[in-house]
Amino acid sequence: MPLLIFSLTLIGLILFGVYYFFSAYKSCPANQVMIVQRKAGEPECYVGGSAFIWPNEEVGFLDLQPYSKELYLVQTPTRDGIKMDVEGLFVTAVSTHEEIVIQAARRLLGMSREAIQKLANDIILISIKKYIADSAAETICKQSLSEIEGALFPVIEKELNKIGLTLINAHLTQWRDEAGFRSAFIQSNEQALKLKAIELEKRNKE
Repeated sequence: MPLLIFSLTLIGLILFGVYYFFSAYKSCPANQVMIVQRKAGEPECYVGGSAFIWPNEEVGFLDLQPYSKELYLVQTPTRDGIKMDVEGLFVTAVSTHEEIVIQAARRLLGMSREAIQKLANDIILISIKKYIADSAAETICKQSLSEIEGALFPVIEKELNKIGLTLINAHLTQWRDEAGFRSAFIQSNEQALKLKAIELEKRNKE
C-alpha cells in the first residue's frame, strides 16, 4: 500500500511538472514583440522564439503592425518668420532592432495602439516644426522635396528611436510657403529647363 501511494504521488508530481513546464513556456506570436520582465535587470525582448516564464515574472506584448498617418502642419514659421504649410504621409512601427526595441519595452509597453500612434505623430510634427524654425525660408524652398526628405527624415528617425519606434516609410506630398518662394523657384527651374530644351533642339538642327 505505501508503495502504491508513493507511486501515485510520484506520477502526480511528474504530471504537474510537465503541465507547469508547458504552461510557463510561452511563444511569441507572429507580428508581435514579447517582453519578459525578469526579477532583476533589463527587460528581455523576443521577436519570434519562446521563453520560460517564472511565476514572479511579467510578460507583455507590443504589436509590430505599422502605423500609417497623413500629417499636416499649417502656418509654421521659419527662422525669418515666413510661414509654411506641410503635408506628408508617414508610416512608423515598433523597431525590431536589438538596441532600439529595448526602448519600446521601457516606454511603450502597456500603451494602446492609438496612444502609440499619437506619440509617434507628435514626435514627427515636432521634428518638422524644429526643422522649419531652424531654417531660412529661401533655403528650404530652393530644395526639392527629395532633398528636404533627405535632411529631415534622419532627424525624425533618431527621435522615434528614442522611444523604440522606427520610420518605415515617409513621403512629403506638399510644401508651400506664404511668400511664394517655392513656386517662384519651381517656375524659374521650369523656365530654365525649357530654354535648355530649345537650345538643344537648335543645336540638333544645325
